[in-house]
Amino acid sequence: LRKEHIYDAYFSCEEDAGQEFFECLVSAAKGVPVIQECRTSMRIRVLKEKLGGTHLYLWRNPWDQWWSYKVDDFFDLKSQLFINGKRYPEVIARLYLEISFSKFESASLKEQFDWFRRNRLSPEKNYLVFYTLWFLGLQHGLNNADVLINIDCLSYDADYQQKIIEQLEGLGIDGLDFSDCHVPQAFYGGEDRAFFERIEDKAHGLFLLSGMSRNELNTLLELRHSSEPRIWGDGGRHANVSSLD
Repeated sequence: LRKEHIYDAYFSCEEDAGQEFFECLVSAAKGVPVIQECRTSMRIRVLKEKLGGTHLYLWRNPWDQWWSYKVDDFFDLKSQLFINGKRYPEVIARLYLEISFSKFESASLKEQFDWFRRNRLSPEKNYLVFYTLWFLGLQHGLNNADVLINIDCLSYDADYQQKIIEQLEGLGIDGLDFSDCHVPQAFYGGEDRAFFERIEDKAHGLFLLSGMSRNELNTLLELRHSSEPRIWGDGGRHANVSSLD
């Protein structure tokens, strides 16, 4: 699995999406192969056409996911490498202008990581890049995955757990139990919300200017907001304060 598959062709993988790598894994499997991949958000359609199988898209609210990236600089650098690819959709071209993005080409992944590490983005630009990629991933998953699974809802909603179990059973995936599913969820105050929402509004404008219809935008936003963590709507009553230690 080469750098070209993961980063350079993140948005343009029609000819080679790294399917040979996955074919090797599948052929060596002793039973039914289950592959967990966190770098194929924009390759679901191509891999599905080339490999077959059942494709599940797991997603989480963008605020908690963005904060989870802050464990170190690795994920932020990966986001810059994704948009640094050779071909990209129009919304990424508009994103370039919005953040004054400077591309850096190199055959060495280490050189690229080092270069972007020296050219970090401000928090505002960093979240704009992340959210644009997050939104593109959700759009691609909705259009191409067999099942979308929101892990926030899966963490606290027994009815949602049962719904997903039934969907997967319909695809021949059975014997699952989500009763112990738990993903950390944070409570955000007014200043935090203002930071995120201001930047997200800017991203939505970039998508509309790039040709996304208002109806498609609203569909994605309705899906996103209908799956928000429960603590966002109850004033933080279900926030786990002990997890902040």
